[in-house]
Amino acid sequence: MKKFRFATWCCLVAMVLNTTVVSAQGIFRTEVKNRYDLKTVSCYTCHARVPAGTENAKQFRNDLGKKFDALLKGKKLTAQLAAVKELDREDSKRMAVEAAVLKEFCAALDKLEATKHPEAGTYKDAFKKGLIEGVKLKE
Repeated sequence: MKKFRFATWCCLVAMVLNTTVVSAQGIFRTEVKNRYDLKTVSCYTCHARVPAGTENAKQFRNDLGKKFDALLKGKKLTAQLAAVKELDREDSKRMAVEAAVLKEFCAALDKLEATKHPEAGTYKDAFKKGLIEGVKLKE
């Protein structure tokens, strides 16, 4: 039994150490979290909840995700980030691509802030009040 526990523990540690963060998710999540002073921002802020095992689950977007998709149409921000993902974080090319992607995302977020939200005036107000699915306010 002790060997089984030890093997399980080793597998768990190995999985945690090999886990990678999705590039797009991290850069976008951090911007939204910092801009609205939120505690957390999850995938469900833009993506719909779909049954586990669904192929290409990230392609399913909720209403907010669809608005972002329309604002960022043709920009292929995630593809740009994926192209430099393997480069070192300090690499100037990676930093330049991340900065350009973040600039495009912020421009779309600025436009989104001004649009009407069904429950809270504008989307900016909805973020600040925590009315967007997938965000939690600081307590």
